[in-house]
Amino acid sequence: MNNKKVLMDISWSNKGGIGRFTDEISKLLCDISKEELYRKCASPLAPLGLAVNIFLRKKTDVVFLPGYIPPLFCSKKFIITIHDLNHLDLNDNSSLFKRLFYNF
Repeated sequence: MNNKKVLMDISWSNKGGIGRFTDEISKLLCDISKEELYRKCASPLAPLGLAVNIFLRKKTDVVFLPGYIPPLFCSKKFIITIHDLNHLDLNDNSSLFKRLFYNF
């Protein structure tokens, strides 16, 4: 069997619903060879920082992102999780800044 090296972004760990998902999925993936990536989640520079971190990890095959912010660019295959989209449909659930961010 060809084992893949998975890089998992755990920056959301212990932070609300996404954090719970991150913690639980991390437990389920314990048999997979994974490397954990720590970063500041939801920072305006997070997509760029994430892309640089991924690029520097040459031995990673797949990147798993339990959060909702993809890297600005990515040199590896990656999996991103979509959690909730009601803020895109209902303006009352989002600020102007958030709407601009999500439409970017």
